[in-house]
Amino acid sequence: MIDLNDLEPIEEAHEFEVDLTCLVIANHKLTLEGIEREENEELEKLPDISPDDLSRSIENQIQNFYDGLRRAANNFAAVALVTRMQHWIGRFVRKIRANGMEPGLVNGLNILNSEFCDGPVAVEFFEKLVTVRDSVIHNDSKIEWIHRGGLRRVTAPYANSWGETEISDSNLAKATASAIAQVKWYDEKLRARQTGKTRGQ
Repeated sequence: MIDLNDLEPIEEAHEFEVDLTCLVIANHKLTLEGIEREENEELEKLPDISPDDLSRSIENQIQNFYDGLRRAANNFAAVALVTRMQHWIGRFVRKIRANGMEPGLVNGLNILNSEFCDGPVAVEFFEKLVTVRDSVIHNDSKIEWIHRGGLRRVTAPYANSWGETEISDSNLAKATASAIAQVKWYDEKLRARQTGKTRGQ
């Protein structure tokens, strides 16, 4: 018989985590699995070609093509992550500034930090992710472009040596964990404030 007193309480996932799982993480995972499956099928179709250099050259072309698809999948997952985070941060800002327009992500973070003190992750971290998003959407994933008369540039670790925006698996995981930590932190601050107001009424 299971002793219920020995069981660890299961922490319920935050709504933002559920949001990301449904709209970003699961889709990204399925996309990568599909890319790998198709790549393996294409490689299995290759006949034994002589000489070996020719065979290796064809394999490299196939692998380079699918590596490009993986890079694009990671980049678009970063776009979706930043977009969903901006939506949530905008919701929080509207709770403290009811008549305000929904700000961009960086402005929204700065507004919340001025209200509650700085969150667990520096705004500059997310500012770099916003530049990644904008590079993918507005500049065909090139790392440099002119916007409103000024130079915008994707910085390390999101730029590869070919002058392209590229977010690695580990950096995408770090960005996701950081976004979750930040959103949960602000949500807790807002809930605590609301609880305090309710008690004071």
